[in-house]
Order: sequence, then structure tokens, then C-alpha cells
Amino acid sequence: MRCITLLVPALMAFALPAHAAVVFSDGFEGESAVSVLNFNSFDNWTVSNGTVDLIKTGDYSINCRTGNLCVDLDGSTKNAGILALTTPIAYGMGDLVSGEAYLSGNQRNAATEFVDIVVRLQPGAKVGAFTFIVPGQPDILFGDYDGETLFVWESTILASDVFRRFGFSFTAGNAGALSLEFRSAGGDNIGAILDDVSISVTSPTGAVPEPATWAMLIAGFGLVGFTARRRRGAAASA
Repeated sequence: MRCITLLVPALMAFALPAHAAVVFSDGFEGESAVSVLNFNSFDNWTVSNGTVDLIKTGDYSINCRTGNLCVDLDGSTKNAGILALTTPIAYGMGDLVSGEAYLSGNQRNAATEFVDIVVRLQPGAKVGAFTFIVPGQPDILFGDYDGETLFVWESTILASDVFRRFGFSFTAGNAGALSLEFRSAGGDNIGAILDDVSISVTSPTGAVPEPATWAMLIAGFGLVGFTARRRRGAAASA
């Protein structure tokens, strides 16, 4: 019976669900109690090549998607900045990596905003099945560039566009790390509005069993049931 007792947990392990975790989430809450123009003291982000504005919902006729704060990607120096993750997000070989962010138009005038969403991977990254999840517009993807692997989606966002989800996903062919960047091409101090950025990593460990594994699992439970019936029968005859 000892081998059968050990068989059950071993087989049940094949049926465990994949382990998914949100490893990064930022709605810019807690950065400040008020709007700050040309803000560059983010907890998780670095601003370069220009400026961005931290906006409190309701100020400047801007309403954030959730919470009290969001980011205007074109700051107040007529030179839109690059907002990039300060610390890259690590992942393992075989992991499914996905991320999302919400962008709206500038909410103030009729200008169309131009935004790049850049997923930057470290040199030597191997990636399978990279996909941008973009509402209603085609993907524009680039591969290796200056020793790094970049995936770039170039967006045009109308001023009247409400917050929409922009996402990406890929399967990691090797362990690595990613950085995420948002770049605006504007220079009129009025840019697209960013809110609610998150990144998740799903480990392949404990994936759904293949048919052969299911057959083994069912056979194992059948064997346990048969043995239990034999023990009950032996006990009754005794």
C-alpha cells in the first residue's frame, strides 16, 4: 500500500494550475497629494529626454482612470519625455510574460497624440509568440536594435479617446528581464494620459496535463479504489 499512497499526491501534482502572479502594478498613487508639472520623482519610473506631468484627477480638465493620479506624457517644457521603468522585471525560461497599461487622449483639445510603447529586453533574449494587444490598430514590431531586443508599438490617440487597454504578451525562450517605456512625440505641453500599468509572469510549472497524463491520473485513482475495495472485503471476511 505504501507505493499506492505515494502515487496519489504525485499524480495530483500534474493537475495543479499554472502559477500566475502580478509582479508589478502602478497607478501612480502616493506619488504626491497634488498635481506636479515636470515631475521626476516617481517611485518606479525614470523620466529622460524631456518631461512628463503628474496630474491629480480633476485638474486641468483631466480625469484619471482610477484613483487620484495619472501621467500626462507631454510635460510642460514643450519637450515630451520618455517614461521608463527604473528596475527591469525578471522572468524565467518558459514563462508567459504579459503587461498592460491604459491610455486616453489628452482630454483637452483636438490634437492627435503620438505614443510609442516599447518593450525592451536585454541582449540575447529569446522570445516566442510576441503579441501586442491593441484595440483596433495594427502592430508595428521591431527586432534586435543596438544589441537589445525591442518591440515597439506606435500609437495615434485622438484627444477624445477614452481610456483603453493596451497590452502585450510573450513566451520567454530563456531567462531575462524587461523594461517598459512610454514615449510621446508631442511638444505642445498636452499629451496622452497614462494610468494603471501592470506586468504579470505566469510560470509553466503545473500546467494543464496532456491527454496521456490524464489517462495516468485516472488509472491511478482507479487502482487506489480497487485496493480500497479489496481491503474492505478482506476485513469483512475476517
